[in-house]
Amino acid sequence: MDEKGLNPMIDNIIDSGIGVIAGVILAYITIRFERYYKKKDNRKPKKIAEKLKQLLELQTNKEKEEQQRNESNNIQVSKQYLEVDIILNTAKQHSHIDRFLIFTTHNGAGEPSHIKPYKVSVLQGETHRPDKLHFYDALKVDYSYTEMLVAIITNKNKPLQYKVDEMPACMLKRIYMTEGIKYSEIHFLASTPTGVIYCSLSTLVDNVYFDDPTDRHIIEMHINELRKHYQNETLRLQRDRIKMQTNTKELIQLQKEITELQQKQ
Repeated sequence: MDEKGLNPMIDNIIDSGIGVIAGVILAYITIRFERYYKKKDNRKPKKIAEKLKQLLELQTNKEKEEQQRNESNNIQVSKQYLEVDIILNTAKQHSHIDRFLIFTTHNGAGEPSHIKPYKVSVLQGETHRPDKLHFYDALKVDYSYTEMLVAIITNKNKPLQYKVDEMPACMLKRIYMTEGIKYSEIHFLASTPTGVIYCSLSTLVDNVYFDDPTDRHIIEMHINELRKHYQNETLRLQRDRIKMQTNTKELIQLQKEITELQQKQ
């Protein structure tokens, strides 16, 4: 076979070889791309599964913490009640105090305001008229009473002193007269995220104004104890609230990330 006859044959062999090689390369590239995108697509479900697992763990931990917090709060409430009860009993037994009540305010949140109705409730206390305590459950107060609350918040270390027979007509005077109270003092105890805690201590005896050195010493000592007690309790509740808010933010962020991954699928 002459040279001219060989050239076309060689050219055909070369062309065929190139075609085969090109086909192999194309097939290889196709397979690699398919594997890459399949692997890439598989990453999203895996990420979602991981996020869902994290979400479940966070929710489980949050539920456990809330249960522990509730149990701890129940213990704290019982302990707090006993501690305060001892303070009130001791003060009442060693002074001319006949009525020692602790109140909290509530109108949604914050300090007293005339803009919306303001209410007060008794937390606990020692009184000659225990049958009257239910009266102080979410008691809606008048303008004068709200002014009194503003006054004790403005000057926290100065109690308000009331000689009942010299008081102007108002809701507080009517309460005092109904219970036979002759003289009363209102003391600020603590501010909370939802209102104010304060106490009222009174006597049924005429011409007793707690100016006896023993009375005054006992009052000041126990008021300081109560302030420390409620301020510490307020700080504890604030720490718990911050922790709960942090846990909630983590859950919301994780749920957001899961939603974004699902939308990209």
